[in-house]
Amino acid sequence: MGMLIAGRTIQGVGAAGLVLLVNIILSDIFPIKERAKYMGLTNTSWAVAAAIGPLIGGAFAQNVTWRWCFYLNLPLNGVVFVLLLTCLRINQQKAIFVTSVKSIDAFGLLLIIGGTVMLLLGLQFGANSHSWSSATVICLISFGLLLMVLFLFFERILEKKWTQRPIIPVAIIKDRSVLPAFFCFWVHGIIGIAPYYFLPLFFQTVRGDTPLLSGVYILPMVVTAAVTTMATGIFAKTTGYIVEPIWAGFVLTTLGLGLFINLDPQSSWSKLITYQLIFGIGLGPNYSAPLLAVQRVVKPKDIAAVTSTLAFSRQLGSAFSLVIGGIIFSSFLNKELPTLVATLGSEATSRFLDSNAETNAGFINGLKDAQKRSVQKVYADSMRPMYYVYVALSGLALVTSLLIERGRLADEGEQDLASSREESQEKTTVKPVKHPSLETLPLRIDPFDAVEILTQVYSSCSEDSLDRV
Repeated sequence: MGMLIAGRTIQGVGAAGLVLLVNIILSDIFPIKERAKYMGLTNTSWAVAAAIGPLIGGAFAQNVTWRWCFYLNLPLNGVVFVLLLTCLRINQQKAIFVTSVKSIDAFGLLLIIGGTVMLLLGLQFGANSHSWSSATVICLISFGLLLMVLFLFFERILEKKWTQRPIIPVAIIKDRSVLPAFFCFWVHGIIGIAPYYFLPLFFQTVRGDTPLLSGVYILPMVVTAAVTTMATGIFAKTTGYIVEPIWAGFVLTTLGLGLFINLDPQSSWSKLITYQLIFGIGLGPNYSAPLLAVQRVVKPKDIAAVTSTLAFSRQLGSAFSLVIGGIIFSSFLNKELPTLVATLGSEATSRFLDSNAETNAGFINGLKDAQKRSVQKVYADSMRPMYYVYVALSGLALVTSLLIERGRLADEGEQDLASSREESQEKTTVKPVKHPSLETLPLRIDPFDAVEILTQVYSSCSEDSLDRV
């Protein structure tokens, strides 16, 4: 298990860097309207991969071994590595390696990683192995939040006084669109990953399907998300509108998540497919639209920082998503303890509650029909409350997205909004008036020269006043 965790940690670092650098490179080589199309294309590829991944993983887990999920990545990564070496050509500034390493905000990195891990562990322990009032859970959650707050203060100090590059430049938050977009990306990370996990779990535990079929059954959601992701990029390139797709996306995700509340063991296939279609159509636009909306309003030099900050917010949301859902699910499952004891007996119920959800799927499918129906209903009822939380978050993101500044993406050759603001500010800035200084005048002047000096001062003042008018 230790080796698996270590390997996944290294893989996660590399994967996060790839996702971020792809968007930064696209932002660097394409104007913003063209960028919308290519970001839509890359996000579509990730959505398609998200659809294929569970299918392949389910097939491996069911027929061979889970290790093939990792073996398969080796040749694919090799092909991508060769393509990068031979095809990627970008102009980059050469920097001294030691200088670059010294500019990394290592202390800030430790603060945010430590705070995030402690908070997630505290929530996970409280939901599973420890009491919420235990010292372990309280300390982990308290110190996790404290480290996150210290991280923000440290980043602000670092930005003002030191030469290191902050992980999150606090100055970019001053723009009114950045914080709302940050929150929208965070919520999108939460609501975007939850159905990819909990819907297959629903199919396996509540409907008795295999891991492979549970991956097939979420294809309506995945395919529509991929299609609308690409369609949003084309729409933004064609019309220049980028904020409106954000609104439409959150309206549909809120509706789709609300419909998921209605799922039960007797739900028809028309419901299962329709609900997924609605949610998937809403999920697609917000893979890239908030990022493009913010890139439109910030200065070009801040685009990389904004891109990395928003990517961090989405990854943070994804990390919290399953923990939040798991806590709610476990809490309501424990409330159904009397029903489970009456159905399974105390010993089987204890074993059932101590096992993970995937193990319980096989356990449920091995029960007698009457017991199976009772436990499946308990599982469906325990999943329902977490969708209330996801609906509330999606609705709150919709309201927050109204704060993002509206406008159209600039065409190639046109100034973006940030450049226009800078130019306007330069024009409206009042430059200091340069008059003949009295300090430069001789201490003793001829009375006849005084008339000439006063005339020069008067002329200078008059000309400057006319220039201001």
